[in-house]
Amino acid sequence: MARKARLSPGFGSGSDTVASPHQSSRLGAGEPVAPSLPQPITKVTQSDTYETIYANHTKVSITQWDFAINFGQIVETKDAESVIKESISVRFSPQYFKAMTVSLAAALQQWESAFGPLEAGLGQKVNTAGMTNAFNALKDALGEIGKKQGD
Repeated sequence: MARKARLSPGFGSGSDTVASPHQSSRLGAGEPVAPSLPQPITKVTQSDTYETIYANHTKVSITQWDFAINFGQIVETKDAESVIKESISVRFSPQYFKAMTVSLAAALQQWESAFGPLEAGLGQKVNTAGMTNAFNALKDALGEIGKKQGD
């Protein structure tokens, strides 16, 4: 009998075993993992340098080769200007970033099912045109790479 695992929200938040991120990249949000072949289950431990930070600000950057999320905290707001102290930048391959977003969407869906819907934005201005242009440029670049690899 095939062993069923489930996605752990946020890839391991609060859990010491998680489904392989390679599994999750093939899933829709919130779907249980039902692999046809046994998939590895990973034991998660914390490094000696592990730390927890609080973030109420994120900045997502993309290139053809990776995604980066800078996490920070708004430390002061005065005269319609915020001072943000960035704490860490985490870089991801496009494949892992997509797997992570599937897991994050599933975690958010579970949270909203239990506690009610959240409103997005928190009053922050989002440069949707800039993000749309960046994602379209990335999509075009990845399409060109795919065409070259198919030749």
